[in-house]
Amino acid sequence: MLLYWLVVIALLLMPGSKLPKINWFPLIGFDKVVHFGLFGMLTFFSASIYTSNTRLVCINIALCCFAFGVTIEFVQEAYITNRSFDVYDILADGLGVLSAYLILIKFSKK
Repeated sequence: MLLYWLVVIALLLMPGSKLPKINWFPLIGFDKVVHFGLFGMLTFFSASIYTSNTRLVCINIALCCFAFGVTIEFVQEAYITNRSFDVYDILADGLGVLSAYLILIKFSKK
């Protein structure tokens, strides 16, 4: 799980010039699909380290992952070359987190 966090951080803090210029989904952007998947899996994997996934644990993990996504957008804008703040990235992050959260609470203990 820690390794996954490190990979996500490395990908999100990579300069824009190092990112592939492929746009496979012109209507929503491949970037948004990547954000959705990264943050959904980040939330799910983070919850996997807990033996008792109560709803409160799942909520806290989801909130932390979403806050991380928002923070990364500000960091990209201020410090990362060729990267910028994107509200739609935050939306994709949030939808990924929410999807994972819904799966987690379906299987969580009350």
